[in-house]
Amino acid sequence: MDSRAKAHLSVARSSSRHYNVEGEPWQLWIQDRKVTLDIHTNLYTAIQEKDSLDYWNTKCDAGAAATQEVDWPLLGRSMKAIPRSR
Repeated sequence: MDSRAKAHLSVARSSSRHYNVEGEPWQLWIQDRKVTLDIHTNLYTAIQEKDSLDYWNTKCDAGAAATQEVDWPLLGRSMKAIPRSR
């Protein structure tokens, strides 16, 4: 029984964890993470993140290293908190 449990665990750890919830019409998974809140933002980030970083990497003299130093979530919250004219 112990060997069967270990075999099951090894398969379970390597397979994705998509659980069906009764009454749930569909599920959204992004990079093995189920999205349950703030779907619009999570989807937009998943779709646009690579293109945005590629754009800023070409604009920045320091290259990709500089874009890794930016606190993007904090920058996003700050931009939402101030008027568009700023």
